[in-house]
Amino acid sequence: MAQITGLRYNKAMPHTKNAIASDPHRKGGYTLLPCIQTIEDPQERLLFADVYAAYAGRMLALARQKLHAPADAEDAVHQAFLSLAEHFSHLSRLPRPQLEAYLVVVTERKCIDLLRRTARLDGAPFDEETALVSPPPSGEPVADAMARLSPRFRQALLLRYAFGYSTRETASLLDLSFAAAQKLLQRAKAALRIELEKEGISV
Repeated sequence: MAQITGLRYNKAMPHTKNAIASDPHRKGGYTLLPCIQTIEDPQERLLFADVYAAYAGRMLALARQKLHAPADAEDAVHQAFLSLAEHFSHLSRLPRPQLEAYLVVVTERKCIDLLRRTARLDGAPFDEETALVSPPPSGEPVADAMARLSPRFRQALLLRYAFGYSTRETASLLDLSFAAAQKLLQRAKAALRIELEKEGISV
């Protein structure tokens, strides 16, 4: 299968003015303290704060595009950074572009969770296959094929093949059983193969 290089999205997405507050443990209307407290190593805490300062604004802008309520967008970003903190010992070793892509994946996942919860409360159906992020064409066939996948497929492939997680770790990050993760990865690879063929790439 062609190499998965990562998720592309609109880099022109603006930072929010309040993304970095004067209090280093309070950003965007909620506290970072729960995130920081999950990290034991002092150097990793400093690195986490640096990552947050670099990417929180972008993730909040992304979430606000998908969720109507500002509080829901903040909650999605907060949950995404909590997930990052819980796995930071491993993720901190990723190059920054891959770390940013991971945050896009998780923020998108948290948006889906909130939309699903709202739909359930309203008694309305929710199609998880609907793409929430539609990056403009990048000119790179693999990135463009990945961008057309459903969020669930894209997330699974990125976690497994771009970030190097095992199938079991991918299952844990996506809140799936091992068997369900295996099935999801099989379906995701089949979907990516179809999209790559549209780009003229045989796999």
